[in-house]
Amino acid sequence: MTLTDRAIRSLKPRATGQHERYDHIVPSLELRVNSSSKSWVLLYRERLPDTSGDFTSGMRKKRWPLGMIAGFPPWMMSGNAMNNIAEGE
Repeated sequence: MTLTDRAIRSLKPRATGQHERYDHIVPSLELRVNSSSKSWVLLYRERLPDTSGDFTSGMRKKRWPLGMIAGFPPWMMSGNAMNNIAEGE
């Protein structure tokens, strides 16, 4: 699904719980929909350290919350979040 304004407005909450929709153009961008809100999340992978202080070949999936839908386009927020992740913030 491409997360256009029209597609986002058409997403309705389910009766219980939350559900996620992923953007086909920006694969790491997720929209979470629950009964009270819609919010953006950036998905990324973090390398796992081993006991020697180096890194293993494994990766851990992580989520960086970008916030509720507001005035910022998601691609601007995802770029800012990627910069923060790269800088260790």
